[in-house]
Amino acid sequence: MAWRSSGTNNDEMVDNLKRFGVIHSPAVEEAFRGVDRRFFVPKNLQSLAHTDQPLKEGNIHISAPHIYGSVVEALELSPLSSMSFLNLGCGTGYLSSLVAKILGPTSRHVGLDVHANVVEHCRNAIRDWREASDLELPLIDIIHGNALHIETDKGEAVTGFDRIYVGASVDRRKLPNIVKMLRLGGIFVGPVDDELVKVVRLSDSEGENNQSSTPVPRSIRGQPPSLSSDYLMQVISSVRFTPLLNSPELHTLIPSQIWDPSIHQHFPESFRRSCKEIFLCSRASTYQPPPQQVTVARTNAAAKLPRALWIEILSYTDRTWFEKPRPADDSLLRRRLMEEQASARRAQEARLQAESRLHLVERERDVYRLLALRWQSRLQGIMRERGTVQDDDAMVGLEDFAEVARSAFANEPLLLRLGSLSALMRQFQRESDNDEEVYPDGADSESDNMDEEELDEEDAAESDEAMSVAAENSTAVNLSRSAQAVSITRSDT
Repeated sequence: MAWRSSGTNNDEMVDNLKRFGVIHSPAVEEAFRGVDRRFFVPKNLQSLAHTDQPLKEGNIHISAPHIYGSVVEALELSPLSSMSFLNLGCGTGYLSSLVAKILGPTSRHVGLDVHANVVEHCRNAIRDWREASDLELPLIDIIHGNALHIETDKGEAVTGFDRIYVGASVDRRKLPNIVKMLRLGGIFVGPVDDELVKVVRLSDSEGENNQSSTPVPRSIRGQPPSLSSDYLMQVISSVRFTPLLNSPELHTLIPSQIWDPSIHQHFPESFRRSCKEIFLCSRASTYQPPPQQVTVARTNAAAKLPRALWIEILSYTDRTWFEKPRPADDSLLRRRLMEEQASARRAQEARLQAESRLHLVERERDVYRLLALRWQSRLQGIMRERGTVQDDDAMVGLEDFAEVARSAFANEPLLLRLGSLSALMRQFQRESDNDEEVYPDGADSESDNMDEEELDEEDAAESDEAMSVAAENSTAVNLSRSAQAVSITRSDT
């Protein structure tokens, strides 16, 4: 799949990403079609905008499209939701724009990069894309700062993020300080050393007492980061990313999003609905008549404060203030278990398909091995008759084998009609009763008893066209190379 998803335009690139299984979700496909990569690549590399390769110009770097496809799928984004997304090492802003397209106008997006010129390029690219799009898009804040020096006890980091991505390799010792900014049920995706990993926060317990020996899925190299049992980690693939820069040491504060009537439409539905009720109540009278089942008069608290004061109060709340409580740990664990079981089933199916393909390749290899042995024996027999070789184990030059092979094709016209592997194997089996074969020690003889009907079924789709005269020399040389390799093996054994 990797490196094979290039296109002449954005739609063709997306078609290839889908064709090779990099992306499969309808929402992800729609996002890739709605965010043209050409807005984000460096200006001098516009001609390569839709090639499936990373592009770099100075500090400005954009990863290959298949990397972003894998990342977006792994983030498990909920379309048109109020999720929050933190992009550390945001680079050109391409990934932030893809995620923003999926999550919709009420989502929260923060990008951070250590290079000032990259931050400027990112802001300009996002602005150009927004101007070219006719959709209602969320706000994307791009900050100049260092991802390894974020103040996690202040600002938006205290509220946490639903999804976090890191665009550069994270040292395993630094990972706990990043994933602690995840909200309950949140997902982190990013390269940790040389592996692309996915971390899910399962609970929000605090303190060192929670550092336990609960099994954490090991990485490929067998050294998992020192995460507590609050987190579940799995390895997606092996990757190679440049590491996050530790310098300059920019102590970074991610500012909280302050509510204001001008950005009211970018807040979650629950927040906007609560604001509407508060302001409607603030216009009503202070004392309300009691409902029929209640005998005590009720007080309208919202009407006791001026409208302007409510605006000031709401500016101190965060976007999650009026959300429903997150599900209990057991509900979250059950949901994650179902997702992991579905993922395991898909992995099992992929493994079985790979094993089936491997089995077919091994059988084909065995057939070619037998054919090479067959031709080695026949060619040496012909050469002994001509007095060229006196000993079966003698080393024979490539030119001698090529000459004899061409002679064999000239003297036996039948060989020119054997254009498929199945035909060669059937010819080999028919003649095996009359000729004595010589095998090196340890040769795989199981394929010697292959069922002829099986071979017919496997190779029924192969073409049986006759080999052209122009290919005779090439075929003779290939057969000679195979025979010489077998001869060398026999002499070694």
